[in-house]
Amino acid sequence: MTAPGLTIEAGESGQSHDEYACLRQMWAQMLLVALDDLKRGSDFDRRTARRWIFDESPRRFGFVWVCGVLDLDPDAVRERVSRMPQRVGRGFRRERAASCE
Repeated sequence: MTAPGLTIEAGESGQSHDEYACLRQMWAQMLLVALDDLKRGSDFDRRTARRWIFDESPRRFGFVWVCGVLDLDPDAVRERVSRMPQRVGRGFRRERAASCE
């Protein structure tokens, strides 16, 4: 699998498949934090997340790059983001956390 500036195949660069799985998990979490910031963050967090998600640059650790690592279509993710409610109250977060236990 590839992303601009990164090839992640097991055995390359001396890293194992498990190490790449951990890195992919970290990048997936990075994307989830940005999505959570859009829904529940402060005004600053929402602006920062939106700026990151809608940035077209393929630079390392940017949205396009992270989507490449995760085999996601950046435009499809952006389209879903555009359809998300602008803000969800904090009660939703507590409710959801309680249902996961």
